[in-house]
Amino acid sequence: MKKQYIMLSPSCIIRQFKTPHVYDAGKDELYEINKDAFKFLKLCDGSRLLDELTPDENFLAFCLSENILQLCSYQKITSLSKQPPVLLTPSLRYLEVQITNQCNLKCRHCYIEKHPPQNLSPTAIKKVLNEFNHLQGLKVLISGGEPLLYPQIEEILEFLKTLKLRKILLTNGMLICPSLISLLKSFHEIQISLDGLKNGHEYYRGKNTFHKAVQAIELCLQEDFDVSVATMLHPGNLVEIEQLSLLLHDLGVSRWGIDVPYNTNADAQNRFFGLTSQQAAPYLAFAYGGSYHGGNEGLSCGRHLCTIMPDGHVCKCGFYAKSPIGHIREGLAKCWARLTHIPLSRLDCKDCIHLEECGGGCRMRAENEKGTDPIMCAFYREKFAK
Repeated sequence: MKKQYIMLSPSCIIRQFKTPHVYDAGKDELYEINKDAFKFLKLCDGSRLLDELTPDENFLAFCLSENILQLCSYQKITSLSKQPPVLLTPSLRYLEVQITNQCNLKCRHCYIEKHPPQNLSPTAIKKVLNEFNHLQGLKVLISGGEPLLYPQIEEILEFLKTLKLRKILLTNGMLICPSLISLLKSFHEIQISLDGLKNGHEYYRGKNTFHKAVQAIELCLQEDFDVSVATMLHPGNLVEIEQLSLLLHDLGVSRWGIDVPYNTNADAQNRFFGLTSQQAAPYLAFAYGGSYHGGNEGLSCGRHLCTIMPDGHVCKCGFYAKSPIGHIREGLAKCWARLTHIPLSRLDCKDCIHLEECGGGCRMRAENEKGTDPIMCAFYREKFAK
């Protein structure tokens, strides 16, 4: 074994946050490592024999078992970045890029305001993703609108192949078909929106959309994509959530995110599209597989995530389109530095025993910057009342 060349696996990247990490974009696993391990992995570019490096045997065994490292009988030199990392505090790990505002559906709960067609230019998309990569990013979420309607989508898909980030497509699934699926191999994960069974889904998304969405899920699974599903709760699908859960488990969907749509134009009595927080909360428990933006560092939501809008503005997330923190022409790092991250210790719910697990919920759903998220408060009351 010592006479073999050693290299970082193609799906893995080395990242420097407050402490060094290695990230497997294929498995979506982030491993914290010490400084010695960091130095060793930086040398694993396929140009050196294992016996030249003399790594810690336990660490080496772990890396080989997790497929972080690979051995090869011949030199297979890979390109590891030699540029010094740009460190941000807190780190920007997840980036949503809304490449277009065009869509082929008119969903009742869509928060994207109606504007003339807007598309980020391919040049702008490539520039901001290269910068995100240099800023130690982990995941990019390509969304819209419906991103598959983007006029130069094939050019963007080819570019994505050059990035060692985890790449996720957020889509309604209407355009996914056998003739298109091979073009989507740039992505590790495809997330498809499914808002219930036939009645519940089509009440919000329109006629003849349910079976197309399910067929898209099945096709993506057949092609070995990691498939996740996003569901928005509404009065018409609550009775379907249990059966939908069985369907998604039977299909083999890896992650299921459940949320409550927020209507920024509604009065306080109807801002969750006719649901009360008490009605919605029990159904959040059906979700599984985890969230893409996680949390730590004692900060409320948005601590590692931001969104690029189709006009190039940078926002805390898509709900904050009316209050951007800058434009990508300024550079992503400069915009991120303007974002105010609210410590959990400053929230009105700072004394709640569930705060660390809850993370303060969604700031947009809260009544004000420091207020409580009524959906998450109701969820934790329901969860621990049993």
